[in-house]
Amino acid sequence: MKMAIQNKYSLIRYYYTEMILLSGGGGSFFKPLYFVNGFDDVTANPGINNASLSNNFMLGDALKVGVLADDVGKDTSQFYFPAGTWCSMKINDNYGCATYETGTNIEKPSKAYDY
Repeated sequence: MKMAIQNKYSLIRYYYTEMILLSGGGGSFFKPLYFVNGFDDVTANPGINNASLSNNFMLGDALKVGVLADDVGKDTSQFYFPAGTWCSMKINDNYGCATYETGTNIEKPSKAYDY
């Protein structure tokens, strides 16, 4: 619980900054991956691989969220990462980054506390 509260408060500046930018220029804070990565064939055509796409969305332009809400008994799930560099926000991952040349499905922990 303590880590969840720390994470919440550490993202408040990001949330407020995104909301201020959106209030001036319009747009959406919660958006599917294809709003940001429309150049990716998989995100542009979700029928190709919608199993892992349905678990992902963007908060603003920089924060990708992967959540498994429909199967609470699973320990891991496939999450889609479009081409680019993606960095973990988890302390025990040492904030590691990975670069993908093409879109990739990655097996990640999917319990409620694994964000």
